[in-house]
Amino acid sequence: MEKIESELKALGVYQIIGGAIGIFVSLLAIIKSTSVLATYVVLSANLVFAFSIVCGVWCVMEKPEAISLSLINQYLQTIGFSIMGLGLSYFSGVYLSIGLDLTDSFDLKLNMGLSQLYLKVDSNSQDLIVNVNIFAIVLIYWIDKLKVKAGLDKKSYLASSKVG
Repeated sequence: MEKIESELKALGVYQIIGGAIGIFVSLLAIIKSTSVLATYVVLSANLVFAFSIVCGVWCVMEKPEAISLSLINQYLQTIGFSIMGLGLSYFSGVYLSIGLDLTDSFDLKLNMGLSQLYLKVDSNSQDLIVNVNIFAIVLIYWIDKLKVKAGLDKKSYLASSKVG
């Protein structure tokens, strides 16, 4: 039981830090921005980083929904794209993505870093880029294993903890 709880708390701390870094970086972008519209877009986009923080807090507090919400948070970070002027990628925490840029040729891309939100709307763009976040996939696997561990001894786990 204690191993599950400590893993859940570690996941929670990771998600809180990732969300906090994302919000901090976004706020820096707002400070540099001169566009009111861009400011509203960035502030609205911070909701995904706030979601990461909520997932993390719930993991630390051992809320029953923490594991499921953490899985959703990681699934949102799995795939990024930029196709014909519309682009989206969201990473809260560490990311390691492998991508294909098929815009002009067949380019393999490798990106890594910390929290990032990429939004693009450009009707003149012909981009065709797809990224897969390897780190998010690893976390999904780990969270899923954690979910199975918690479910193996469900009765005693529910009796001794708030996670279910």
